Amino acid sequence: MADQKTPTNDPLISIIVPVYNVEKYLVECLDSLLAQTYKNLEIIVVDDCSPDNSAAIIERYVAKDKRVKAVKRAQNGGLSAARNSGIEHATGEWITFVDSDDYLHTDCYRQTLSVMSATDKCNVGIFSVVYLNDETKQTSPAPYFHVNLDSPNWFWDCNVTSWNKIFLAKHISDHNIRFAEGLYHEDEDFWFKYCAAVDLVPAVTNEPLYYYRQRGASITSNNSSRKQLPDIFASMKTFAQSRNLLISKRDYLLFRASIFIRILNNKLTGEEKLTALSHMRQLMEELQPNTSEVAQMLPIAQYVYMVRDDSFLPVALNLADQMMQLQKQSNKSIARQLLDRVTGS
Repeated sequence: MADQKTPTNDPLISIIVPVYNVEKYLVECLDSLLAQTYKNLEIIVVDDCSPDNSAAIIERYVAKDKRVKAVKRAQNGGLSAARNSGIEHATGEWITFVDSDDYLHTDCYRQTLSVMSATDKCNVGIFSVVYLNDETKQTSPAPYFHVNLDSPNWFWDCNVTSWNKIFLAKHISDHNIRFAEGLYHEDEDFWFKYCAAVDLVPAVTNEPLYYYRQRGASITSNNSSRKQLPDIFASMKTFAQSRNLLISKRDYLLFRASIFIRILNNKLTGEEKLTALSHMRQLMEELQPNTSEVAQMLPIAQYVYMVRDDSFLPVALNLADQMMQLQKQSNKSIARQLLDRVTGS
């Protein structure tokens, strides 16, 4: 094994890399981690019972560098379960995540830790992202990952992904924060739990340091996975409720509910859409938003929330679309009449 000298004055970062069917990309991913200019790393590679040659690649890197640790799951559990297994084995002061088909700029962790160390009581580091098209190999900017801490809306605009953030391990341990297993869009749930449990003190570098590979068959490009967004929202709400945070975090929950409803309306069709929207409406009702909070929702979310009869949802969605078109044309009086027809007022 390579003899890596570990600077004792630098905090240890545990990097959790879930692996399943990625032998095509795994070498590039692990090479980018070993090449980091920041050396005090613990690279936890979790084999989620991958049926390809990934296990042999992992063994090779364990033998190559003592910072690489292999975790073999007894059965396939999916991305969240693999990440959770990694968390259980992490010993670092900080924890971060890397998807095994992605890779990092060699200076990613040094740059991010530099801004974190300059921020008193920092408990999360955030860095920016580059999109990598897997077919063309072309890179492009990822504007949605830019974070402006000077903006009062920075938190609301911040992307929820886990792999462009470095989390304080003590917070994850103390508050038993884990990924929701068996569900897609698990980053939504994890980020909410972390933000709900602690008072965020972020440090940000908007340097694009993470290369996110865009593949045609990825989960984020699969519209059918969106139907699980109500289940993710339910997990978020349950976490807040279990820690008596439902009232203090209600504004953010309603904000995400509004976003989820827009996604479901745009990406799903037919009965799947209606079922998912009905579920979201029921979950929002349990939060009992007041009139002012409803007014802050996206128009489509207002309509879905205020419809009490599921059989009326298709009509309400059609009216909502008409209203939004009218609002674009600044015909607010007619839009108001349409809203009244849905609410019955």
